[in-house]
Amino acid sequence: MNYKYKITLFTPTYNRAYILDNLYRSVQRQTFRDFEWIIVDDGSTDNTLNILKRYQNEDSRIKVIHQENGGVTRARFRGISEATGSWIGFVDGDDYIEPEMYRILIDNAVKYDIFVDFAKLDNFKKNADAVFEKIGILTPRVYDRAELKRISTILYTPKQ
Repeated sequence: MNYKYKITLFTPTYNRAYILDNLYRSVQRQTFRDFEWIIVDDGSTDNTLNILKRYQNEDSRIKVIHQENGGVTRARFRGISEATGSWIGFVDGDDYIEPEMYRILIDNAVKYDIFVDFAKLDNFKKNADAVFEKIGILTPRVYDRAELKRISTILYTPKQ
């Protein structure tokens, strides 16, 4: 399968206008440059969406999606469904990432033939468990990109 980017960074956000600049600066300082950044604004009521649109205008790798508030799990699966990277990295709106983070993760994944490489596995597992339980067709294990896309289609159905 051909992918447009090596990594899709993904951020779900809700009312984070006061702190998004910290994350934006840390993403812009990444030494690994072959990424897109998908940010799903989950119905923010503050200035979050305007800030995100400014970022999108400054960097063509940034894609902003605005949706009605549906919760972080729905926002995450919406982002997965839009991803064009061969790897997916989750970054929360209040995170700060070190400049070498994604270069090191990708280098190690390739060097050691690792399929999944999570910097914060505990946070992902908490959210994943809720999804596994909600849709009742999954068991906790590693899922490949195609499976995640299929799951996101089940969980995310845009309102007409």
